[in-house]
Amino acid sequence: MKKSLSKLTEFRIKEKIIYLLAKIIPMFTLLFEWSGIYGVKQYSGLAYIFYNKASSILGLIIIFGEIFLRVKLKYKMELNLLGHLIFWGPLFYAAVTETNNISNLTIMFYVSLFLVIMSLILQLLISKRKGQEFKDI
Repeated sequence: MKKSLSKLTEFRIKEKIIYLLAKIIPMFTLLFEWSGIYGVKQYSGLAYIFYNKASSILGLIIIFGEIFLRVKLKYKMELNLLGHLIFWGPLFYAAVTETNNISNLTIMFYVSLFLVIMSLILQLLISKRKGQEFKDI
């Protein structure tokens, strides 16, 4: 019994670390170069945060603040999704609309988009799994 309890605790700690990494790793995609025109300075995703300060700050507060809220898991998942939409939506939209031609978006823009979507799916799967564990207890 004690041995299985320690394995369960170890598993939950690893799961929490993965959940936190799934929130942090997409932020590094902001360092990638998202758009640029030949002969003009390339823009990384970080440049778009300065264009969208209000939505970026609000999105980050929601994304990392929902960890500390004591609400039902269903609402945490919805808050997490809303926070990501508020944070990432304007950034990707600004990158697309700033470039006068869609071909000026670099491959790293699409890599960033893919990483953000995959990390969001991972976060939602981990949250759903936590909800199922609570039902089993």
